[in-house]
Amino acid sequence: MATVLIGIDAGGSKTEFLGGPGSAISSVQRHAGANLQLVGLDETTRVLLQGIRGIVEDLSSIPIEAVSICAGIAGVESDDDAVAVRDSVMDRVNRSDILNDSAPVHVEILHDSIIAMEAAFGEGSGGVLILGTGSVVLLRRNDGHLLRGGGWGRLIGDDGSGYSLGRAGLHAVASAIDSAEQTLLRTLVASEFGIRDKSHLIQRVYREGWPLQSAADVVLTAAEAGDETALSVVRENVDALADQVARLASRAGTDIERRYALFGGLITNEWYSGKVEQALSTRAPGWRRVEPAHADPAGGAFVRAGRNADTLILKSG
Repeated sequence: MATVLIGIDAGGSKTEFLGGPGSAISSVQRHAGANLQLVGLDETTRVLLQGIRGIVEDLSSIPIEAVSICAGIAGVESDDDAVAVRDSVMDRVNRSDILNDSAPVHVEILHDSIIAMEAAFGEGSGGVLILGTGSVVLLRRNDGHLLRGGGWGRLIGDDGSGYSLGRAGLHAVASAIDSAEQTLLRTLVASEFGIRDKSHLIQRVYREGWPLQSAADVVLTAAEAGDETALSVVRENVDALADQVARLASRAGTDIERRYALFGGLITNEWYSGKVEQALSTRAPGWRRVEPAHADPAGGAFVRAGRNADTLILKSG
């Protein structure tokens, strides 16, 4: 008999699940994004249950004694949000055939930045920046107090994120179309996405609901190649992101280890992560980038699920 641990990282573009008996990860699942504010409670629950079922089916040869689940979810902005998701997941698990009725289950729901902090520093202090479809900055002082910036969503925030880069890049393309200027960024958007004129751009964005973060990689390619318009987009985003860190660092004072880790899909672009690091060195001097203890936030959630395992609660009904 084994206690199964499941760590979940649910973002705007994808949800990653890590599972296994004890501390050994032996099952990995990837499903659709599950940002609570974007897709709602029912869809978030559906995605979580899909991945949990997949993990349990992968481990079907192991007699399961108990299950401990920790999920970091983008868009969980309050305790009420966390309770709503937890109760919804527990209700669906209880009413399904995923587990036998005798297996106790514990579910912890957190904002995704907290499992990133777990992945970076365990229970230690420092800062994490998540740069994916959206963005958020989280600092934790030595006394455990959390300070969070950003995470305002794609319409009013998310500096440095894929959505912000894509939105600003496409705005620049629209301006280039209006002025008949043939920038490298405009050329790359045309070749990559078939967007060559105003009607193409409007149709993709408004009729087809094209996800603007899809243009982020093209913006970064153009910027790295020296396109001044794309470079301006990158500078504005990384400077705004670094300003967030500086403001939070000032609030944290000296009761924090001045280290930070970067997470999210955009960080795989070494040129961009270098620009972020450069901006931080200017606006938040004394802070140093470190490699996280675990490669991704799902790993942090898996570790936290292990710590929670001894507090498992019995399934009801």
